[in-house]
Amino acid sequence: MWYIFNSAYRSLYLDNVMRTLFLPRGSVNDYRYKCTGDSPQIDANTLNLLLKSRRIEIRRFFDSGSFYDNNVTINFIDRYADPGYIYHPLRLGKILKVWIDSDYVYIRVKLGDYLYHSMPDIFLNNYRTRMLEAGAAREQADRGDRRDGSYVVRYDNYVAFIDGIVRDNKAWNLIVNMLDKTNSFITDIEQQSFFSRIRLVEKRGNEIIPKIRSGISLFRLKNGNLYKIIISYRYPAHISDRSASVSITTSSADNIRLLSSESIKANGYSDYMEIPLVNSKYNDDSLGKLTFSFEGKDGIKLYSANNSNIMFEVRQSLLYWVGLLILIVLFGLSGAVVATPINALPLASGIANESIIGISASIWIKATAAIIQAGVLITLLKIIGKKAL
Repeated sequence: MWYIFNSAYRSLYLDNVMRTLFLPRGSVNDYRYKCTGDSPQIDANTLNLLLKSRRIEIRRFFDSGSFYDNNVTINFIDRYADPGYIYHPLRLGKILKVWIDSDYVYIRVKLGDYLYHSMPDIFLNNYRTRMLEAGAAREQADRGDRRDGSYVVRYDNYVAFIDGIVRDNKAWNLIVNMLDKTNSFITDIEQQSFFSRIRLVEKRGNEIIPKIRSGISLFRLKNGNLYKIIISYRYPAHISDRSASVSITTSSADNIRLLSSESIKANGYSDYMEIPLVNSKYNDDSLGKLTFSFEGKDGIKLYSANNSNIMFEVRQSLLYWVGLLILIVLFGLSGAVVATPINALPLASGIANESIIGISASIWIKATAAIIQAGVLITLLKIIGKKAL
């Protein structure tokens, strides 16, 4: 298994920790590490193996009797802890892509379950020992020293299977409780932390997992169906300041319509909110996204998953295509009746086409067919051509 780390050296990395905690299961997130110069964050041998893992979704390496694949555990390093670096696991994932650009290697990860241990104090000491054995970055005399070792290492699949590991919501709560105690995410008069996570569910409450296409995670929505975004959050600042609040703004593409206000307020310590949404029925674009922005009260510095987004792909349901086919067939049949001469229409036995009754019946049939054809045409225009009108 691969282990990758984010620290609190720069606010950019803290933001990525928040984004790691925020995005739904199955989403894609990128992590970058310096791979050149006098303070690389990954050694050359590890980088070479990492680059090989991008070719096949599951690729195994043999080293000292252990197997390694492209499974990954994403961690946060509390670099200001005593007596030294503390490593907090956040989520499992799977490496989808690795590439080098300029001085950095980028790792694209499909996010999996949250995970943590139900007995943090005992676990973290043991986990620290394991990560140091694996060669992970370690504390220096100067805690701000960037030359502290590797932020990408390989080790056995230890963390996912030990007794006491919990996942999903329980793990998320434990992670947030522990991170809130670190100096990096501490709440004071100058800064606050807003921990949040989202899920997309259908009307029956089942969570929707995105599909990966060309390295992008896409939530597939069916035209006309109702969905809900569920935002869960933890806001420690509210414990000491009951007036503290965070504004959450959701910006949507033209083909996604929110059924609530675009801006909502989180004004509690821990809660969840629901945002119902549907797709815009007649929009031509099949792809769209939602962007989430967070802003603290009175402009206070806020660590959050600001400007995180999720992508959508709107698809028509099978019922839509069946209905469309029926309308097209009906339009063709009614058109054929309208185009048939009066004296050629088949009538009931014993009625001549040239008789007054026959002519009246034929006119009635053609008029009815014309009305049906006009109705079908209007319906088709509404379905596939409303914007052109």
